[in-house]
Amino acid sequence: MNRRQISLPVAFFLSAALLASSPSRADQAAPAANTVNPPVAPPAASSTAPAKSEARVLKVTVVDPPECDSEFALGKAIVFTLDKDPRPLPTGKNLGPFLNQVLIKGLVQQWVPRDSKFVDGLKPESVPDTAVFLRFDLKQTKDNQDAWSRLLGRKNLWPKRTERCDCGDDEKTSFTLGLEDGSWFAGTNLQVKCLEFFPNPRIAWMVFLAFGIIALMTIGLGVKSSMLRDSGDPRTDGKLGTFSLARCQMALWFVTVILASLFIYGVTGDVPPIPQGTLILMGIGAGTALGAAAIDLNKRTASKQDLVNLTAESTTLPQQIADLTKRIAAAQAGDPNLPLWQKQLLDAQQRQLVVASILAAIPSTQVAPSEGIFEDLLSDENGISFHRLQVLGWTLVFWVVFLQSLFGKLTMVDFDTTQLALMGISGTTYLGFKLQEKQS
Repeated sequence: MNRRQISLPVAFFLSAALLASSPSRADQAAPAANTVNPPVAPPAASSTAPAKSEARVLKVTVVDPPECDSEFALGKAIVFTLDKDPRPLPTGKNLGPFLNQVLIKGLVQQWVPRDSKFVDGLKPESVPDTAVFLRFDLKQTKDNQDAWSRLLGRKNLWPKRTERCDCGDDEKTSFTLGLEDGSWFAGTNLQVKCLEFFPNPRIAWMVFLAFGIIALMTIGLGVKSSMLRDSGDPRTDGKLGTFSLARCQMALWFVTVILASLFIYGVTGDVPPIPQGTLILMGIGAGTALGAAAIDLNKRTASKQDLVNLTAESTTLPQQIADLTKRIAAAQAGDPNLPLWQKQLLDAQQRQLVVASILAAIPSTQVAPSEGIFEDLLSDENGISFHRLQVLGWTLVFWVVFLQSLFGKLTMVDFDTTQLALMGISGTTYLGFKLQEKQS
């Protein structure tokens, strides 16, 4: 594959990644949806604040932190240490935790008894006998999914830390307590903790180990065997066949959805539902691969049948020509059958030439030898083809968007009907052109 052939798919992929990572107009119009502003002091209590609005948050404790006391994650519990009980609350209003000024609503809360770890690090005189302790279990629900997506969307997989238990800029999360409608906040010095993806390192290792095994098996078997290659009879020279665009597309979505399921499960502790749009996208990939395999099979079957019939005919024609030649040579002058035998001889000789040319033109049923993955995925018998580039290009665009949503919002993209129609059209176009491709 020359440089011009390589540069075309690479340029398309870079354009796709840039398109997926660039902010949309909606994002530009509402930057607050994807960014978390630096913590600010809570607003002053309003007329609807609890009677004991002077309550203050003395400390925020993470129950069983991942590694360091300053770390927290989904699946953990936090306890607010308050110097006074803010109850009774206004009718119909509830307390809730605010992380970086983002309300995490719908959490199970419980007033718990005093524990030494809830006051560790505080001066004894700063913890009055009236102190109370409010626990929240950090879980992702339908009510707070967007809030967690905003918090986790600013975090890197591998944050930069100067010290082991120090917070990176993308991990720093301020805690405060207030009414869910934002009408009152407890006084606080803005407790800061480090947001982690996984509740503990063991879960992280298990997630990445499981994904690594599946990904390496898929890649290894795809490279060393015919699992991701075009279907056809094995080559007699021992070489492996060409990579199949449809099968590689199907394998890409298989591995990616497994990664998404494991990652979300590791972070939230819940098995995530696969969105309908993602399922349909996987179905389009599987349908394209199935259609491509059926086309290859039909081509091989037709070629084999033609080969059998023409081979049999090519073995009988020489004997027929020899018999007619002997018969003509032995015929007497004026034999009324002589013109007929001469015509039959001429027809047999012409048919022999036709059969030989057809046999030479019948493609081999052996799979074509691989010339490199990019060359195989983008080329047919005429070289680099646009319909193959189109399928590969849109697949990479959708893949980048999917990964951005996974690591930025902790969700799998639910592609809409228009986006799915685009992939369907690309797949159908690919199959239509594949019908015209030669078997080998």
